[in-house]
Amino acid sequence: MLNFQSHNLIRKELILPIITLLISCSTKHSYFDNYRFDRNAILEVTITGVGVPVDFELYARQGFPLQVHKKQLSICQDTVFTIPVPSSIYELTYIKIGDESFMNIYTIPGDTLKISLDLDIELAREDRISFDGYTSGICLYFEEKRKNLIETKGYDYYYDSTISLQSFTDKMDRNRENDLEVLAEYKSQNRLPGWFIETEKNNIIYETAGSKMSIINYHQYFYDSQFQPPEGYYAFADEMKINNPEALLSSAYYGFLTLYYGRSSKVVESGFPTLIQWCEETLDLLESGDFDLDPRIEDVLLGRRIFLLFSDKYLTQKNVQRSDSILEISEEYFNGRDIFLIIKKYRDAQYEKFANQPVLSPGDNAPGFYLSDLSGKYVRFSDFRGKVVYINFWATYCSPCIASIPDKNLLVKEFQDESFEVVNICLDHKPDLWASIIDEHDFAGIHLICKGNWNQLLRDRYIIHTVPHYALVDSEGRLISNNCEKPIDVSHTLRTIFE
Repeated sequence: MLNFQSHNLIRKELILPIITLLISCSTKHSYFDNYRFDRNAILEVTITGVGVPVDFELYARQGFPLQVHKKQLSICQDTVFTIPVPSSIYELTYIKIGDESFMNIYTIPGDTLKISLDLDIELAREDRISFDGYTSGICLYFEEKRKNLIETKGYDYYYDSTISLQSFTDKMDRNRENDLEVLAEYKSQNRLPGWFIETEKNNIIYETAGSKMSIINYHQYFYDSQFQPPEGYYAFADEMKINNPEALLSSAYYGFLTLYYGRSSKVVESGFPTLIQWCEETLDLLESGDFDLDPRIEDVLLGRRIFLLFSDKYLTQKNVQRSDSILEISEEYFNGRDIFLIIKKYRDAQYEKFANQPVLSPGDNAPGFYLSDLSGKYVRFSDFRGKVVYINFWATYCSPCIASIPDKNLLVKEFQDESFEVVNICLDHKPDLWASIIDEHDFAGIHLICKGNWNQLLRDRYIIHTVPHYALVDSEGRLISNNCEKPIDVSHTLRTIFE
């Protein structure tokens, strides 16, 4: 049951490995001595109370080195199964069964975490989920944190130009204090590993600070490129502990450092150019000696930035040479070779995958689909034969997707007299939210939504690594360009086609 009763976290067979991990976290450089690229944790999932068939989805994302593991199953009866998930340090996994999510399933390398899920909706949630394993208490803590989110009606991290900067930062500060209170109350009545308490505390603190810094870039990119924060705005950042070895495991800490050291530069374009910019700024700071950081932190900060250059999201032919150049230049700036060698191994594995992956080339038949529209009617891709089609793959959680709706609407208006359609395909199945966004923003064009495994099918077929993702298809159903120009830039191509 989920309550504040004490949980015995320590299993005898795990004491020695955990002590080793804790020692390595506090010893200079030894943290990475046993760091391996291919470590996993095991999830043993027991599902009971299955009445009607339901979809089981698992998503495990590891940030360093970057790996994503997805699993989809159709559950028709009570069952038990095991799933290996990437876990090179300490990782979170997300599980969704039907319309219900079980987030923040916490794993560590080499451990088996047993999860029991009862689908009987007559039972309270706390009676439907249980954990057994070294990280079981951590999972229970995150369930308690989730309950608090519901009680406080959640945290609204969304920002738009109608909200004052002061209102947004005040809201972030309230979120931080609330999360710290939940952590303090839980740990006062339950046993949690010391390394986790420190990491979670730092995640909360640096996540808030990072949000308050990143909102400036967000405002400049989406609303006003000339926007500048008021004088003294960054005082909160200067009061943060910058060199903090105790935050070595905190992903939010490294996100904050990237923004902290890059706050004097303006982000002019999102995506790969910004990553290159951050990598070059980090190398410049290392060259100048302006960093005053623990060598391990310097290595992780630089490594995390370079890792992203070789991720699926940015692995394209035009990016390869630039990414390799950054990696080659960076070698001399690493204090130890461990992380550099891990990046090289990851790069080589990515290149091999890139060389073998299917490619959508101009002239290929565009992959088809069979999806429902707002009225529930199912639409095939072949229904658009005879028209040039601009496909916009998006998701309800994607702020850039929503922010660029006006550009898509202008595209529809500009070519309304041509044999042309903008087909907006929502990849995540949240029909109520989907419909409300379309209505709220007067979203023009054809609207379709993915259900079942269409999300993954289309991501695979169109090689979608991030949204928004656009594809342009001619009137014969042949691909003109996959991962093509944004709506604001594609007009010239369309004019050429129609002329």
